[in-house]
Amino acid sequence: MPTSFPTGLDALTNPTSSDDLNTAGVLHDEQHANINDAVEALQAKVGINSSAVATSLDNKHATHIAATAAHGISAYGATLVDDADASAARTTLGLGTAAVTNTGTGAANTILGNDARLTDARTPTAHQTTHAPGDTDALPWTTIHGRGTTAAKPAAAAGNAGYLYFDTDLAKLQRSTGAAWEDVAESGGGAPAAHATSHDPGGADPIAARVDVQIFTASGTWTKPADAKAVYVEVVGAGGGGGTGSRQASGVQAGGGAGGNPGIGNQAWLRASDLGATETVTIGAGGAGHTHAGTDTTNGGSGTAGGASSFGSFLVAVGGGGGGGGTTATGGSAPSAVNGVVVSFQSTAGAAGGASGNGGAASSNNRGPAGGGGGGGVSAGNGAANGGAGAGGFTIRQSSTGSGLGGAAGTSGSKNGGAGTGRPSQGGDGGGGGASSINSASGDGGAGGIPGGGGGGGGAVRNTFAAGSGGTGGRGEVRVITYF
Repeated sequence: MPTSFPTGLDALTNPTSSDDLNTAGVLHDEQHANINDAVEALQAKVGINSSAVATSLDNKHATHIAATAAHGISAYGATLVDDADASAARTTLGLGTAAVTNTGTGAANTILGNDARLTDARTPTAHQTTHAPGDTDALPWTTIHGRGTTAAKPAAAAGNAGYLYFDTDLAKLQRSTGAAWEDVAESGGGAPAAHATSHDPGGADPIAARVDVQIFTASGTWTKPADAKAVYVEVVGAGGGGGTGSRQASGVQAGGGAGGNPGIGNQAWLRASDLGATETVTIGAGGAGHTHAGTDTTNGGSGTAGGASSFGSFLVAVGGGGGGGGTTATGGSAPSAVNGVVVSFQSTAGAAGGASGNGGAASSNNRGPAGGGGGGGVSAGNGAANGGAGAGGFTIRQSSTGSGLGGAAGTSGSKNGGAGTGRPSQGGDGGGGGASSINSASGDGGAGGIPGGGGGGGGAVRNTFAAGSGGTGGRGEVRVITYF
């Protein structure tokens, strides 16, 4: 069978295992002839090297190469031309998937040139620090003045002459002369003219005095302020408690309790440099007034002394003594002054209780706390009496002086003595003494005012009735004034 190749494909029949050499349709000699014809057709189609047959593949390939070179097409271009489809061409060009994405504003889209996100109207990401000197996008000196450490400051040069730099290490504003950095003087330049007197009180530009005032009413710690120069300290001890009156049978004299003494007051100027960074402040507690045991035919008892107040180890003020208790012979005795104690403020004592009549009125104190009034006594003739008034503290605040002026005295109509008025940063009044009684409980002494006032004494009483208690003394106080 003559071959149809290359214009068509041959239909070659393969013999089966049961066919012999002479089987019709697959004769052995015809099989060889057909194969030989087909091989010869393939060789003719492929062509020999440098084939001159125009229809041979070798000739066509040589002609293609020659034409490509003649048109200046590189081997890479020829490969692209030979690519079978767009996918193969994208691979040759190395485009990946970029060439097949849609345009738009989505995350998977290719952005067009007129996309709104590419305009100047878009707010940039915060990046201020990148423009700082030495950073990734530092602005030039011609654009902005500098601020930073001495090490970060660029060398003075003609390019930055006249520009400013705030040196954070030196805390100074400097200007480049082009050759060096110089401090920028205040308006007017140079040192200011002498003008110290303008800052004096009454001057054109007076400087307000700097004073730190701390008043301690409870124990604590004083911390020295920075730049302190001098410290003025006042220390006031606590007042003593009042004593109780005697409780006796009818026809027996019974004395009232005495008022408690006021706390001592002291003051001192100290150099700040002599003081520690902190100083312990102690505030004395007011002395407790005595409470009668409640037993018939019993003398009264003494009140408790007030506690001492102090400022570190530099200044101390002891508390006032407690008032004495009344007896059948006398009223309670006023506490004695504490010997060997330095006292800056005038100090007065509490008043004695009445032996058989009115309690004593305590003498006022011009510059400090005051004592309590005495409690009233009961006479052998069974006569009741009033208490004595407490003394006024720090009476230089007013024109009146003398005894009384503090807590009101107890009377038959109002047996309890009045409490002393508290006068913080000055001196408390003494409490008033309680009135005595023959047919009911006697009056209590009034509490001493703060700081340092003495408590009033309690009144005497007949058996079966309660004897009035002594008044409690006022707590102490410490005042610290610092000058700079």
